[in-house]
Amino acid sequence: MIFHPLEAIADRRVDIGSRLATDVRLDEAIALRRCAMYRNAFRGTAIGYPAEAIRLDAIAGWMRRERVTVDVASADELDWAVIAGIHPSHIVMHGLDEAAGLIALGVGRVIVESAEQMAMLRSCATGPQAVLVDVTDACLDRPLMVDRRVQFHGLHYRADGADLTGVADIIVVLIAEMAGITRKFGGVLSRLSVGGVDLTAGEIDPRSLRRVAQMIDEVVEEACIRFRYPRPALTLSPSPVTLLPAA
Repeated sequence: MIFHPLEAIADRRVDIGSRLATDVRLDEAIALRRCAMYRNAFRGTAIGYPAEAIRLDAIAGWMRRERVTVDVASADELDWAVIAGIHPSHIVMHGLDEAAGLIALGVGRVIVESAEQMAMLRSCATGPQAVLVDVTDACLDRPLMVDRRVQFHGLHYRADGADLTGVADIIVVLIAEMAGITRKFGGVLSRLSVGGVDLTAGEIDPRSLRRVAQMIDEVVEEACIRFRYPRPALTLSPSPVTLLPAA
């Protein structure tokens, strides 16, 4: 990781947490309930939780106990996650400004957006690192996918608040893309990831969320049949505002 003195990390986390508490007052009980409902509803799907939730002590403790996936996007968020006791293997890093520290930590997955970020990752990787390529704004090419120091596991897409229909469309497109990559380059990608999703209209309730989970499962199954592709593991990351509503 970034080897800051522990006291400096803790002080910075307190300062940031104080600002956030002033700007956005969150109802911890509602946030924890929503996180648990997503976990319970999507039994066959991994749920990625935003690092912002770690500033709520009850949710940080729940994340440790449940060993859920935590999405981080900066050195500060990485520090929060580690200090909160999140195991590095459960961390997914978005962006590579701090690549050397990430590899030292051995995070579970790294999501890269460009050939430049992949080159940065290669330069500091000490062992095979699991990588997903963000295809929201970029096209894949051979150099992004082939290297002994990285393990290209699949594709990621930033949904930016997409609803259920939008997420379903994204999943179909991603599976079609994965099938095309396999035909063109060989190998089989094992994971697809969609971030920033908002799968419910208004208040979340367990029954409607389970129905949504079933519909997503059917979309994945039908797309795999359509494109003759082995079913990949799916990770969905709800948008922070979905899980962490202001009071």
